[in-house]
Amino acid sequence: MAGLALFDLDNTLIDRLGAFTSWATTFVGAVGGTPDDLAWLLHTDDDGRTPLATLFDAARRRWDLAESVDDLVAAYRRTQADHYAPDPAVIEPLRRLRAAGWRIAVVTNGAPVQHRKVDRAGLTDLVDTVWVSSEVGSAKPDPAIFLEACRHRPGSDHNPGSGHSPGSLPDDVVVMVGDSPEADIAGANALGLVTVWLHRGRPWPDLPFRPDHVAGSVMEAVDVILALNPASPRRPQ
Repeated sequence: MAGLALFDLDNTLIDRLGAFTSWATTFVGAVGGTPDDLAWLLHTDDDGRTPLATLFDAARRRWDLAESVDDLVAAYRRTQADHYAPDPAVIEPLRRLRAAGWRIAVVTNGAPVQHRKVDRAGLTDLVDTVWVSSEVGSAKPDPAIFLEACRHRPGSDHNPGSGHSPGSLPDDVVVMVGDSPEADIAGANALGLVTVWLHRGRPWPDLPFRPDHVAGSVMEAVDVILALNPASPRRPQ
């Protein structure tokens, strides 16, 4: 069986926390900060959940920086992608998935810089398409961004001129892999997609829904995908 595998980007296919820590170490050093300052910046970032404008407004006040918040955000976006690098633990399982006939798409919230991160991580030739919320006009968990990835996937007849309704899904299996319960799993569940949650060492939170599968790494997630039962894809063979 082969179908379409959708992957989140940050902290799923790429180590956003590691890259941010690397960038933050350079930034704190440049402003003359201390290890305590670095810990503060990582805490304030909250694993990427803090909006950039809020983060850099706090940083500007902490270090009495002359740059505006807009300038600080722009500088971050220009340089942060440089802190990503290819990860064999991601690249090799994606190669296996492609060799098995699966199509692969990235579905990510964020700015156009997400494309640079994909490239820096060595993923450009391993994924068929990259869907970024700021370009699509909807953000996870909004079903619209998942539908865009499903309808316009490479090799599919499900395109705007195919006669399928705008809300229709492809007939083959679609799997969503991501680390965010709210954005990735809830959004995909709402459309009936098969879901794989990357737990990153965390327990599943107290939410009224659950993922179909749980994995500790991209390698494990790909193993789950390749073991799906065509007759009942939510249960492994």
